[in-house]
Amino acid sequence: MKVGVVGCGSVAIDHIRSWRKVGAQVLGVADICKERAEECASKYIIPYYFISVDDMLDKIALDIVDVCTPPQAHKEVVLKAIERGVHVFVEKPFVLQYLDAIEVIEKAKSKGVKIGVTVNYLFTPTMTKARRLINRGDLGKIKRADILVYLPEAVLLREEVSWIKSLPGKAFGEVLPHPIYLLQYIIGDLEVLSVFSTKIGRSTWMMCDELQVLLKGERGLGRIVLSYNAEKFDIYIIGEGERGFLIVNPLGKIIVKLSNRWGYIDNILSFRSYAFLWLDYIMGHVPRDALVENIKSFKNYIERGAPYIFSYEALVNQIKTYEEILSQVKC
Repeated sequence: MKVGVVGCGSVAIDHIRSWRKVGAQVLGVADICKERAEECASKYIIPYYFISVDDMLDKIALDIVDVCTPPQAHKEVVLKAIERGVHVFVEKPFVLQYLDAIEVIEKAKSKGVKIGVTVNYLFTPTMTKARRLINRGDLGKIKRADILVYLPEAVLLREEVSWIKSLPGKAFGEVLPHPIYLLQYIIGDLEVLSVFSTKIGRSTWMMCDELQVLLKGERGLGRIVLSYNAEKFDIYIIGEGERGFLIVNPLGKIIVKLSNRWGYIDNILSFRSYAFLWLDYIMGHVPRDALVENIKSFKNYIERGAPYIFSYEALVNQIKTYEEILSQVKC
């Protein structure tokens, strides 16, 4: 399987490494900055480099284009790949607007092209175990889920994130896709009920740095909390089902399945999923690299027809939710 990567920033390096780990050949890279493309190709021993996706598609035969540009350029690059009949794997969010998502998906269907999106936090060891608990019904019918995302204010102040300033919702627009797809996986397609944002910190270019969203899913209520006033980056998910509660940190700190009863005995073994995670890790029962596993699932989707983690309709719902939330955030 031959892959071309568009955009040669820091994210692209992780993607190049991951494609190689799943047995694909990264045949070329493209970036509007010639020096950056040339340096990336030289450093990572990639045969070809280009200054445009058109040039890359004209000169080398590819099975997949992996889009690692800033989100503002995603739609243009994705449509060019689709027009050539090339499958696309794209960083989140795969486009910025609901109507663009519909256009891209319809074009992909008409060309028989498959689209995958980076949803790497669903493939971490703790989230892999959490998904198994949910899918086999250990929690019973899901009632609600909260996704809490904490980031330090310093993330907003770094010079290298200047491109984020032109995103919808600015720094919120960069991070928000993660809690959206995590929540959608748990409670189904989302409908935005209310959005609240305010400012607490000292950022001079963000008019708000706290965001809370209430959503209704097909299987229950959901809430997203996104804060830029934390000491460290972290994510927590709290899910409630008829049979108990799930607390999981996708970054690997914890996974707990609690009984919905108060008794000590009922909950004494609640940490066993986390306690034995090391054994699952050693035995290969959970992935060791989330992005590699994410990309492997897309590769299997293309080669074997295995179901991808999200349908096209779900991807469109993610962008609709993303756009609607950010339209109500004045940053």
